Amino acid sequence: MPRVSRATAARHHEELIKAAARLFRERGVASVSCPDVMNEIGLTRGGFYKHFKTKDALVAAAVEAAFSEHLQRLASMSDQNSDDPVQTRRAFLDFCLSTAHRDDPANGCPSALASAMAQADPDGTPRAAYIEGERVMLAELAERTGGDSNDAEAQRERVLADLSTLVGAVLLARATAGDPISEDILTAARHRLERHDLTPADGL
Repeated sequence: MPRVSRATAARHHEELIKAAARLFRERGVASVSCPDVMNEIGLTRGGFYKHFKTKDALVAAAVEAAFSEHLQRLASMSDQNSDDPVQTRRAFLDFCLSTAHRDDPANGCPSALASAMAQADPDGTPRAAYIEGERVMLAELAERTGGDSNDAEAQRERVLADLSTLVGAVLLARATAGDPISEDILTAARHRLERHDLTPADGL
């Protein structure tokens, strides 16, 4: 068989990571095998080890990809709102607490991977990738939605509270989808976060 060009191999590598990030968020890390991901992009299972030595290595890359996607989404929201932290925060809430996001974990935020990471090896590469992703996400949220404040610690605490409320609401809403309580959870989280909305005058 002819050798695969470097460009083709690089394209397959990126496709593999994107497919894994999608499938792991949609079905759970434990429920998706390496052959499943290879089949998703039309490649044979035997080629997997040309890209990654272990499933953990693929999971770590998929986690990084999921965070990168979410960070790009946040950056786009900031750009569309002229870097205004109030409007960017509201756009972020609109996305995260929507029923569309609840019903499409495959293309949603990295929260869909949280349960798997809680059960992962504390010293493993997937957990390390998730923790680093959260750190970067918190820094970007503070930068783009935190408002003007000289109190960095208070700003960080607020962003942590925002993110914790968002992730908890999304996970609970997905676990109860199909019952009216699911929408109630999203609405309640939105109302609670809106009560602490930033205003240009008061910052944090």
